Amino acid sequence: MRYLVRNIYFEPSYSEDIDWVSKSYNKIRYLLYMNIPVIISMHRINFAGGLDSQNIQRNVSLFKDLISKIIINYPEVEFISSDQLSSKLN
Repeated sequence: MRYLVRNIYFEPSYSEDIDWVSKSYNKIRYLLYMNIPVIISMHRINFAGGLDSQNIQRNVSLFKDLISKIIINYPEVEFISSDQLSSKLN
């Protein structure tokens, strides 16, 4: 049995005072440099629901910015499921 631990927390709904893209990306750079898989934790409150549509649009835009930054700087990156990652680590 393998337990995968999320090591990036992307939660822009919790605070607008944090630069979530830079904070997440800087840690991602470190993890990739150390050859550690990146497992991003986020909750659906950031992207769904009718609470605040502007907040949702902002969060989707921030997440797209993060993913774009990763792809531009690490074109060989793979986005896979937890099951796929666990299989690759075996």
